Amino acid sequence: VISQGSSFSDQPFMNAVACTLAAFQPETRDLLMSAGILMPTVQMILRRCSKAANQPEDYLTGHAHPPVFRGDDLDPVAMVNLAHNMPRDKVPPMVQLNVQEEDQLRPGLDYVDNGARQLLFETPGAVGRIFRSTRYEHRMVVSAAASRDVNKRPLTFHWKVLCGDAQRIRIRPLTEDASRVEIVIPWHDRFPIAPGSPMETNRVDIGVFAHNVHYYSAPGMVCCYFPDNERREYNLRKQLVVLDYCDTT
Repeated sequence: VISQGSSFSDQPFMNAVACTLAAFQPETRDLLMSAGILMPTVQMILRRCSKAANQPEDYLTGHAHPPVFRGDDLDPVAMVNLAHNMPRDKVPPMVQLNVQEEDQLRPGLDYVDNGARQLLFETPGAVGRIFRSTRYEHRMVVSAAASRDVNKRPLTFHWKVLCGDAQRIRIRPLTEDASRVEIVIPWHDRFPIAPGSPMETNRVDIGVFAHNVHYYSAPGMVCCYFPDNERREYNLRKQLVVLDYCDTT
């Protein structure tokens, strides 16, 4: 969780998380701790109870998962109530990601560099890439099939664009339960984090949510960053016609 603001803007979040941890029933907290899903569950609670996500369906939108969190959107009372009323046999699942296929880029040919620089990080909970290629789009095949529910409940999967142009990003399920998908992300210029927002970003965020009938998981994240010092223009054939390395100072 990254708080919006300067020093001490994180303290309301720390207090809310501490209260939430104290609110779980002992048997529920013990299960979450032993299964290694205590903090992912707290993440789900914090985001689900955000005042920016007024309706239950908002949890599957960027309203509940902004690049940075505002203290004004915290609802500690709702977080405590949700944690306290969570039974042991209905805890949320946890997403586990695995990149199975991906466009392989060639330094010096697909982008101007002398080494591989597009892989930023890759963990079971989040995948990060830097859009180095001069191609118009980047393709990945990502699986969430290793996601688990400690109570062995069957899962359904939901992939959502949380930050970025959802009209241009393509997410195609490759399995019936959507546990495995093909993702194609085109180049993005700098854009507002939300319509009308003065805050801008260079990052696309795609979230995957596992659902076990009772709760959605905290999101697994597939993120792609677009270098802020590059200005690009593509023609109608998606061919690069302008690449300008700008001075952002």
